[in-house]
Amino acid sequence: MAPKNKNDGGSTSWRSEDEKEKVQAVVIADSFNRKFTPITQETPRALLPLGNKVLIDYTIEYLMNAGVNEIIVFCCAFGERIREYVNNNWKPDKNFTINCVLSSVTECISLGDALREIDREGLIRSDFLLVPGDLMCNIQIENILEHHKVQRKKEKNLVMTMLYRELAPGHFSRCKEEDAFIAMDSDTHQIVQYQKSHACTSFDLSNNVWMNGRDVDIHYNLSFTHVALCSPQVAPLFTDNFDYQTLDDFVKGVLINEDIMGDKINGAVIREGYSCRVNDLHMYNAISLDLLGRWTYPITVDNTSCPLGRNNVYIHNDVIVEKDCTLKTKVLVGKGTTIGEKTHITQSTIGANCKIGKNVTITNSYIWDNTVIGDDCYIVQSIICENCQINRNVKMVDAMISYNVCIDEGMELKPCTRLSLKKPDSDGFGDDDDDDSDIDENMKKLKIQDKKDYDIEIVGANGKGFLWPYDMEEEGNIPSLTGNDYETSDGESNSEDEDEDSTPNSPQPELSNLHQFHIEVVENLKSGYLEKIAADNIALEINASKFKFNISILELCQTVAKALLEMCLKHDDTPKTEQVKEFGKVIKGLHPLLLKYFNTAETQTYAINSIEEHFLTSIEEVAYYVLPSILHKLYDADVLDEAVILRWYACPHEISDDHIIIREENRTLLRKTPNLLKFVNWLQEAEEEDDSDEEEDE
Repeated sequence: MAPKNKNDGGSTSWRSEDEKEKVQAVVIADSFNRKFTPITQETPRALLPLGNKVLIDYTIEYLMNAGVNEIIVFCCAFGERIREYVNNNWKPDKNFTINCVLSSVTECISLGDALREIDREGLIRSDFLLVPGDLMCNIQIENILEHHKVQRKKEKNLVMTMLYRELAPGHFSRCKEEDAFIAMDSDTHQIVQYQKSHACTSFDLSNNVWMNGRDVDIHYNLSFTHVALCSPQVAPLFTDNFDYQTLDDFVKGVLINEDIMGDKINGAVIREGYSCRVNDLHMYNAISLDLLGRWTYPITVDNTSCPLGRNNVYIHNDVIVEKDCTLKTKVLVGKGTTIGEKTHITQSTIGANCKIGKNVTITNSYIWDNTVIGDDCYIVQSIICENCQINRNVKMVDAMISYNVCIDEGMELKPCTRLSLKKPDSDGFGDDDDDDSDIDENMKKLKIQDKKDYDIEIVGANGKGFLWPYDMEEEGNIPSLTGNDYETSDGESNSEDEDEDSTPNSPQPELSNLHQFHIEVVENLKSGYLEKIAADNIALEINASKFKFNISILELCQTVAKALLEMCLKHDDTPKTEQVKEFGKVIKGLHPLLLKYFNTAETQTYAINSIEEHFLTSIEEVAYYVLPSILHKLYDADVLDEAVILRWYACPHEISDDHIIIREENRTLLRKTPNLLKFVNWLQEAEEEDDSDEEEDE
């Protein structure tokens, strides 16, 4: 966005009102967590690629377009590498300077430590913007900053304005760990109470909130943009309070001490614009898909050499795509990449100079530069870093493959596998974003690493890589790109003597794979229906679960059919007509998805048999009315063909379980239901009429 001319006839921008005042911004180029381990053992998060740029480029470009005159990039781990990158790619001019400041403290492990060091260096001279180094933002900040300055003149104790945007709870682009209840004064927009709501079931409102008879708005639909407008007092407040480690600590501390210190924090609610940070795997995926879907406009990946195609597919001009390939939706392919025959790619980013083999499936995954993917590979919800080699017929779901790893052909990785050429420390973990000298030393060791030391049971006899354990920081939940956490069982062990069939994310012993799969299918169908998610995205989730739990196509069709019934049929006093009506709404909402799964006579037969078995388990009066109505609605929606229904009724499938006698008796009663007989007779008559019409035509 070009700066406005101060002589324009329109309204004057905030910069032209006071040309002498420089606008500062502080970029914290450190994540202070290990959520991208082991990748961030070798590269800082700020330099990870997203789309066609590295993360810190998006942050700096946003600040420049917002009119910031001085950017301070504060670096802790990998400081020299970040400074070198910024100095090589961003050149200052007369209106803009950028300065990388390296931490002089070895134990700078939090935002609070960073701001305390910035305060000691005396780098802040005025109001400033505080942002992370992994921010994707297009919010127009000028008017908000000007309003903040005006409010600061009225309220000397206003120390910060936090920017929020309206985003419904559970939205795919909202990090659930940051969900919060926020109580805000309706008139002044002062934040009067703040409580993180992740894993909380209640919100305790303090009596002090209602003092002076003020009106208060309580929000749960606000997502922090990670843009904070700060007064010069913010850094000294962190210095005075060493227990302030995070921004949450700061907000809570200011609210608790408001009566004593008088400091205040305001909130500004943004109705337009996009702003998210890459604070975990799920948000990396969400922001990448939003970028490809152009929700971040004017920030886009298309240019003259990589134009926008149908369904948000971006292919560089010199990419080679062989015949019968499918690049479905939200796909970016970098320059110099080749894609083999019959390969299917959807909702994924492929870097530059990659070689993708034949008959490869890549779904919701990120393949970085110079990576080779062999024929017949199946890659779902995974990140594969630069210079990796994945040989033919490798399968992975929710995997994280760090730099230069090689996986031998035919290997099938367990869900949530993490591999790196860097061997974990003796305690099982490394310090994320290690110091550069440590990395150099470790890389030297890697070159002489004995082949037998690799975890060949994971990467194969000819593979290269070490298995990384799950981080205790994740508190029992192993994150995935989709945001669905895998729970780890208590007392899990990563020892070599562990039973080979047990994995950190295995279902609890009392739950079978099919039961676990059923639970996930119900959740995916419910969220897909309520949030109107595209059929392809719902199918992606279900298919990933199918692969994870090793579910057959028969079990898949049966489970989807039963899940539909579970969503709509209630074991309460709900009228039968209401239950059938609700079923019709669900069928309409999920219609494209159902046509994907029940598109052959065989899969439709699996479905109708499963529906019948649902009612045979415990026959109830409601079944006599509901079953015929359900079959009729599925027939009207073209989910079940009349030939399939008639064959099902004429040739009952075999029941093979311990309750065969009871089920056979129930089936006899069910199939004599007047409504069902009436429906079947109607289908038979319609089929006979069609046959007679065809004979007359001949």
